[in-house]
Amino acid sequence: MTVDLILRISRLVLLALIILVTYLSLVPGPEMPLPGVWDKAKHFAAYAALGFWGTLSVRNQNAAPWVTLGLIAYGFSLEAVQGLMPDRVAAVGDGLANAIGVIAGLISGLTIKRFFPRSWKAN
Repeated sequence: MTVDLILRISRLVLLALIILVTYLSLVPGPEMPLPGVWDKAKHFAAYAALGFWGTLSVRNQNAAPWVTLGLIAYGFSLEAVQGLMPDRVAAVGDGLANAIGVIAGLISGLTIKRFFPRSWKAN
Protein backbone atom coordinates (compact mmCIF):
# COMPACT_ATOMS: atom_id res chain seq x y z
CA MET A 1 0.00 0.00 0.00
CA THR A 2 1.45 3.38 -0.93
CA VAL A 3 1.75 6.25 1.50
CA ASP A 4 -0.62 8.35 -0.61
CA LEU A 5 -3.31 5.66 -0.42
CA ILE A 6 -2.84 5.31 3.35
CA LEU A 7 -3.12 9.08 3.76
CA ARG A 8 -6.23 9.22 1.56
CA ILE A 9 -7.95 6.43 3.48
CA SER A 10 -6.97 7.98 6.82
CA ARG A 11 -8.34 11.36 5.79
CA LEU A 12 -11.64 9.83 4.64
CA VAL A 13 -12.01 7.94 7.92
CA LEU A 14 -11.17 11.11 9.85
CA LEU A 15 -13.75 13.13 7.91
CA ALA A 16 -16.42 10.46 8.51
CA LEU A 17 -15.59 10.44 12.23
CA ILE A 18 -15.75 14.24 12.43
CA ILE A 19 -19.20 14.18 10.81
CA LEU A 20 -20.38 11.40 13.15
CA VAL A 21 -19.00 13.03 16.31
CA THR A 22 -20.51 16.39 15.32
CA TYR A 23 -23.90 14.77 14.77
CA LEU A 24 -23.78 12.81 18.05
CA SER A 25 -22.65 15.92 19.93
CA LEU A 26 -25.48 18.07 18.61
CA VAL A 27 -28.40 15.61 18.49
CA PRO A 28 -31.05 16.50 21.09
CA GLY A 29 -30.49 14.80 24.44
CA PRO A 30 -33.46 12.37 24.44
CA GLU A 31 -32.42 11.04 21.00
CA MET A 32 -28.88 10.15 22.08
CA PRO A 33 -27.81 6.63 21.08
CA LEU A 34 -25.76 4.28 23.30
CA PRO A 35 -27.76 4.57 26.52
CA GLY A 36 -26.22 2.90 29.53
CA VAL A 37 -22.61 3.44 28.47
CA TRP A 38 -20.63 5.66 30.84
CA ASP A 39 -20.61 9.15 29.32
CA LYS A 40 -16.89 9.84 29.78
CA ALA A 41 -16.01 6.50 28.15
CA LYS A 42 -18.03 7.49 25.07
CA HIS A 43 -16.22 10.82 24.89
CA PHE A 44 -12.80 9.21 25.38
CA ALA A 45 -13.41 6.51 22.75
CA ALA A 46 -14.77 8.90 20.13
CA TYR A 47 -11.93 11.37 20.51
CA ALA A 48 -9.27 8.64 20.74
CA ALA A 49 -10.47 7.49 17.32
CA LEU A 50 -10.28 11.07 16.05
CA GLY A 51 -6.77 11.50 17.44
CA PHE A 52 -5.59 8.19 15.98
CA TRP A 53 -6.94 8.80 12.46
CA GLY A 54 -5.92 12.46 12.65
CA THR A 55 -2.35 11.41 13.37
CA LEU A 56 -2.38 8.90 10.53
CA SER A 57 -3.85 11.48 8.15
CA VAL A 58 -0.71 13.64 8.08
CA ARG A 59 2.49 12.64 6.32
CA ASN A 60 4.81 14.73 8.46
CA GLN A 61 5.02 13.54 12.05
CA ASN A 62 5.70 17.14 13.13
CA ALA A 63 2.17 18.09 12.04
CA ALA A 64 0.56 15.57 14.42
CA PRO A 65 0.68 17.88 17.48
CA TRP A 66 -1.11 20.58 15.46
CA VAL A 67 -3.80 18.12 14.44
CA THR A 68 -4.08 17.15 18.10
CA LEU A 69 -4.51 20.76 19.22
CA GLY A 70 -7.12 21.30 16.52
CA LEU A 71 -9.09 18.24 17.61
CA ILE A 72 -8.92 19.28 21.26
CA ALA A 73 -10.23 22.74 20.31
CA TYR A 74 -12.96 21.05 18.24
CA GLY A 75 -14.01 18.96 21.27
CA PHE A 76 -14.19 21.94 23.61
CA SER A 77 -16.03 23.96 20.93
CA LEU A 78 -18.69 21.28 20.56
CA GLU A 79 -19.08 21.20 24.33
CA ALA A 80 -19.65 24.97 24.32
CA VAL A 81 -22.26 24.65 21.57
CA GLN A 82 -24.02 21.94 23.57
CA GLY A 83 -24.52 24.49 26.33
CA LEU A 84 -26.62 26.55 23.91
CA MET A 85 -28.88 23.65 22.95
CA PRO A 86 -32.07 22.49 24.65
CA ASP A 87 -31.76 19.18 26.51
CA ARG A 88 -27.94 19.34 26.35
CA VAL A 89 -25.38 20.54 28.87
CA ALA A 90 -21.83 21.76 28.37
CA ALA A 91 -19.52 19.91 30.75
CA VAL A 92 -15.86 20.59 31.43
CA GLY A 93 -15.43 16.91 32.35
CA ASP A 94 -16.62 15.89 28.90
CA GLY A 95 -14.16 18.31 27.32
CA LEU A 96 -11.35 16.84 29.42
CA ALA A 97 -12.36 13.28 28.42
CA ASN A 98 -12.30 14.47 24.80
CA ALA A 99 -8.81 15.95 25.20
CA ILE A 100 -7.42 12.87 26.96
CA GLY A 101 -8.91 10.70 24.21
CA VAL A 102 -7.27 12.80 21.49
CA ILE A 103 -3.89 12.52 23.23
CA ALA A 104 -4.31 8.74 23.58
CA GLY A 105 -5.16 8.56 19.88
CA LEU A 106 -2.09 10.66 19.03
CA ILE A 107 0.15 8.31 21.01
CA SER A 108 -1.42 5.28 19.32
CA GLY A 109 -1.03 6.81 15.86
CA LEU A 110 2.59 7.78 16.45
CA THR A 111 3.28 4.25 17.74
CA ILE A 112 1.88 2.76 14.52
CA LYS A 113 4.02 5.14 12.48
CA ARG A 114 7.10 4.20 14.49
CA PHE A 115 6.60 0.43 14.09
CA PHE A 116 5.77 0.64 10.38
CA PRO A 117 8.06 3.44 9.17
CA ARG A 118 8.23 2.25 5.54
CA SER A 119 4.49 2.78 5.19
CA TRP A 120 4.96 6.52 5.83
CA LYS A 121 7.83 7.16 3.43
CA ALA A 122 6.95 8.42 -0.03
CA ASN A 123 7.35 5.81 -2.73
